[in-house]
Amino acid sequence: MTPWVLTNLSIDSLYAAVLIHAETNRVAYNWIIWSLIKPTRKPLWKVIRGKRIQCGYKYIWINPTTTAQDEPANGTQHTFGVAGLIPSDTVWFYMFSLDGPYGKECQGPLMYAHSADIVPSQTLFEDWGHSNTINLERPGSAWTWAARRFTPTVAGNVATVQVRMYSNAGGDVLLVHMQIRNDDAAEPSDFVQEESSTTVINIPSPPAIYTYDFSGATLVTPGSYYWIAMFRRDRRYNTVRVYCDAVEGTPGRFDPTGVQPWYQNDRTMDIIVKS
Repeated sequence: MTPWVLTNLSIDSLYAAVLIHAETNRVAYNWIIWSLIKPTRKPLWKVIRGKRIQCGYKYIWINPTTTAQDEPANGTQHTFGVAGLIPSDTVWFYMFSLDGPYGKECQGPLMYAHSADIVPSQTLFEDWGHSNTINLERPGSAWTWAARRFTPTVAGNVATVQVRMYSNAGGDVLLVHMQIRNDDAAEPSDFVQEESSTTVINIPSPPAIYTYDFSGATLVTPGSYYWIAMFRRDRRYNTVRVYCDAVEGTPGRFDPTGVQPWYQNDRTMDIIVKS
C-alpha cells in the first residue's frame, strides 16, 4: 500500500478527554500511540545501495496506549478518542499505520493535546421558580432595568443566561440587553465583561423564557460575586417585567445613564446561568 501523508488535523479539547480528527491524502487504516509523558526518540537508518538513509524515528514511550481509529474500515478520515483523563492533562501522540517503507511504520508527526478543565454544558447558578413580579421600569426614565448578584456553585465559562419575563409592549419589538459584570463592593462594577441582547415582543403573563447567548470568554468561580444586569431603552416607555422577588438591604446603585442611583434593592430575578 502506498504511504499516506497527513493533510489536516483538528483536536477537540473535552472535559477529561480529547477527540482527534485526522485526514490523509490516501486511504489507510490508522492507529495512534499516546501517553501523558512526552517520549524521547532516536533515528532509524537503512543502508540503500551503500548510502545510509534515515527512514524515520523510534519513539521511546513511558506507559503508552495504542488506540485504533473509530472508523471500521480504511479511508481518508480518521477519528480517535482518548478518554479517562484528568482535566488539563497533556496527551502526546502520533498517528501511524503498518505499511510504511522498508517494513517500518508510516508515521505522522509527534503532537500533543490538552483536555479541558471546565465541564461543558453545566448549570453554574440557578434561582428559578419565584412567584412574584416587579415592574422594572424606573419612573421618568427611558431605562427599564433589573440586576441580580450571584455566586456560582461551580466554575465555568458563561455560555447562556436564561430569564423569565413578559412585556406589555403593545406589539412593539423591544431590544433587551443583558450584561455580565464583576462585583464592586456589593454593586455592579463599571466594567462590562460581556453583553448580549435579544428581542422581546408583547408576551402576556405567564412569562416566556428568554435565552441570552455569550461567547464563553467570561470565567466565573465559586466564592466570587458577579452581576447579571438587564436593561432596555425605547421611546415609548413600554414595560418589560421580570419574574422576581425583591430582597431589601443589598445596594445596587449602578445606573446605565450615569445620572440616577439604582433603587436600594437586589433584584432576585429568575435566572439560570449555564456554561
